[in-house]
Amino acid sequence: MNLTNKQINYYLDNGYLHLENFFEDQEIKSFITGCDKNEYGDTLVRSDFLEFSVSEKIIRVLRQLLQSEVIIYTGLSLTRTMDTCRPGDRYYHVDSHPDDLNYSKPYTVLNTGIYLQDHTHYSGGLKIKPGSHKYDLIEIKSIRRYLNLILRYFLKLDFKKLYALIRPTHSINIKTKPNDLLIWNMRTHHSGYFVTLKLFDSFSLPPILENWVPNFIKKPEVKNRRVVLTSFAAPGNYTEIWLKSQAQKERRRLHYLANKELESKYFQNLFASRGLIYRNDGYLKNKKN
Repeated sequence: MNLTNKQINYYLDNGYLHLENFFEDQEIKSFITGCDKNEYGDTLVRSDFLEFSVSEKIIRVLRQLLQSEVIIYTGLSLTRTMDTCRPGDRYYHVDSHPDDLNYSKPYTVLNTGIYLQDHTHYSGGLKIKPGSHKYDLIEIKSIRRYLNLILRYFLKLDFKKLYALIRPTHSINIKTKPNDLLIWNMRTHHSGYFVTLKLFDSFSLPPILENWVPNFIKKPEVKNRRVVLTSFAAPGNYTEIWLKSQAQKERRRLHYLANKELESKYFQNLFASRGLIYRNDGYLKNKKN
């Protein structure tokens, strides 16, 4: 699949791109089976995912969006199954930790998501602030935190942060279908498990308010929410910092250890045939411990 200049520019300007009908029905059926098995390890070592993450069609898209012929496969293609929203899960966050927040430099890591249920009719998909990859995030997880920050910045006469906090910003509930591919810059402000109102289904609420919406005025979430999240990168200093940070996360230890198979000759030849650089940093670090 070749992207149009309009699609590439949209991603660069808005920090995300929604590609409809990217996958075939049989692929999605297999992905759902793979999610339900709920195994450890990268999707590449799990046969139900059909090596989608190194397919020619997805690599071609990544080269255009990352504006690099060299693509790094990070070994972080994860699945979530029976993924229900817990209290406090809805809030804007970024995936670019740690980051120097120098927005004059492009961030070299992106995330992709396959949401294996229809979020045109159900709540529970991804909310995004278009263009937010170009400015700082003030992370707010509750209404109390929001009000406390307003008071703090006002008393400190920090009007720059106060304006950043209270200014109206545009957000979108991305209405994905199972066959779609969603791609976003890791600096883009986003929130999971969006709430869709029954009467105003195109309206996007702030995440901290969504936590308080009563069930009778919102569309329900799918009970078995399945998601496939895969990160890719172009070479650069941001990539090196991000990979090092991810490899140190204890909660991913079992995932990384299950990636031993990616060291095999088969996968090394596969990466080479697709022109990819594979970084097995997480496995290499954790196998020593």
